[in-house]
Amino acid sequence: MTETEVKTIFDQYNREMDRVRCPYGRSGVRAQLDAYALAAVNLYGAVRREDLVMIFNRQNEAQTDAEEVYVLLLPLVLKKGHYAFYKEYLVHPIFFDDFVGADHLILAQAGKPLYVPDQEELLDYLCIDLVDNIHWEETLLFLLDTFGDSVEILIAFIEIREYMMFGDGFSELGPLMEKHGLLFEPDVLKSFFDLLVHAVNNTRIWENNGHTPAEMLEIMGSGPDKVIDFPRVQGAVKVGRNSPCPCGSGKKYKHCCARYELSGSAQISEAESLMFYETWMGLINFVDRHEHVTKRGIDPYNLDQKLIYKVRKVLWENPSLIDHYIRDMALPQEEIDLLRSWRTKFWIDKFLIVEYRDEYAVFLGTNSEGENRLYGVKGISEPVSSVVQSPLPVLVEAVLLPFKDKLIYDSFLKPLPVSFGDGARALFEEMHQKAKEYPVTTRLEEIT
Repeated sequence: MTETEVKTIFDQYNREMDRVRCPYGRSGVRAQLDAYALAAVNLYGAVRREDLVMIFNRQNEAQTDAEEVYVLLLPLVLKKGHYAFYKEYLVHPIFFDDFVGADHLILAQAGKPLYVPDQEELLDYLCIDLVDNIHWEETLLFLLDTFGDSVEILIAFIEIREYMMFGDGFSELGPLMEKHGLLFEPDVLKSFFDLLVHAVNNTRIWENNGHTPAEMLEIMGSGPDKVIDFPRVQGAVKVGRNSPCPCGSGKKYKHCCARYELSGSAQISEAESLMFYETWMGLINFVDRHEHVTKRGIDPYNLDQKLIYKVRKVLWENPSLIDHYIRDMALPQEEIDLLRSWRTKFWIDKFLIVEYRDEYAVFLGTNSEGENRLYGVKGISEPVSSVVQSPLPVLVEAVLLPFKDKLIYDSFLKPLPVSFGDGARALFEEMHQKAKEYPVTTRLEEIT
């Protein structure tokens, strides 16, 4: 971009001002500020001048203020075009042709805390192509080890990384992988998805004011997008019997998932559902109080699913809390027996939901030996098919629990909204058929 083009853009969005000379004795400060400004727009996309001043003054002996930032950096804006002043912000050059994009970013950042790295980490962002977490490097090495060291694999990695960071999550990842011929064995595919999830969740995001999605989940209970798809406790929206089934099978509803809901056997009974939620919420509230997970506690009359999910994470990281709950509370023997079964027999994994049957949803996962097996999982207040309502197969994270002589989940399914192409679907179907050689597991005692 030429100096004339930069000045034209700058003058369009800022008050007119002649180029100014650097005040005597401040050239060193200007050089430092220039480095901070460039690093900041690479990290944040848009940063308030006041915030840039705050970071600079914390980390340097020389001090400045917002007005001096404008005076010192304006000539560099006009000469180099590495960033621009826009309203009270400094913004990335990607917005030079469309400052509406900067407005959208600023709106997305509103209300989110600013991530402030130390000086060394911040100045690493002087490199515009900085890969800011080791998980992306691990993902690249994984691809190279799996498919060989080639330019094509590097291009595939770059496109996948760009899509995962700026596209629509996992929704079109399947076709992109097929485009580059990245066909994995089932266990290898799961490892690849794990690496991608870790990489994305630990990458610093402009919309998060520099925080990673994982950090934002801890700070505010949510990431930049819908991270967790919570199942509904109340009934699903009614579907006409002659309408297409919402599971995506292509069949009419009456010939597909309607039969699960009519029979009621794809979920536990209403009395069992009530018992589950009473036991589960009692345990969740105890863990919250015992571990001080939430500040305000969980309101029983206005359940915040994100807070419950946060407490649930603490529980399964330390299942011995169930022992404390049983010991400290006066519980009916039936609840104690149920809790003890959860304590010793819960199963955390990623599963492919591959089939809906009259009596349960079929999850494809591994057993304790790492072998593919099928699990028959019942819904709680409604069938799994009504909770997920996505074309099969669906990749989910879940915690499976015993419930009397049945297999259920702990009320949360965390889908990875991957859109699988024909090649991946064929591979999953092959896995499904091979796993059918063994009985469907419907009790956690059978996971061996």
